[in-house]
Amino acid sequence: MKHTDILTAAAANLGERENQYGPEEVAFTNAARIASILLNKTIVAHDIATILLALDLGRIPNSRTNDKNYVNLINNAAYVGQYSRTTDTALSQFNDDVAEMASKLAPMPRTEYANPAE
Repeated sequence: MKHTDILTAAAANLGERENQYGPEEVAFTNAARIASILLNKTIVAHDIATILLALDLGRIPNSRTNDKNYVNLINNAAYVGQYSRTTDTALSQFNDDVAEMASKLAPMPRTEYANPAE
């Protein structure tokens, strides 16, 4: 299969998926919510897309002539790129987690201050 055929198949695949499963934004959001519950940590659509990309790459060594691997790889790479532009990424969650940890570890302000002059 030529590279242009793979790209054409990737575009067709996206249309088929949307007809079968509905808008991909809904599917990725639902998958992230479910994964968050299962893992007891915040997972976002970008994480789901990245995991799918990793899965595609993991499959290729055992079936490198399967054109579907490359079609899925292209589509999932595009999703990773799309969701990398959202503010709801793993990095933003990391920043939120660090801020929360810092607030827990920071000393509590005292309500009464001793006057050193007294």
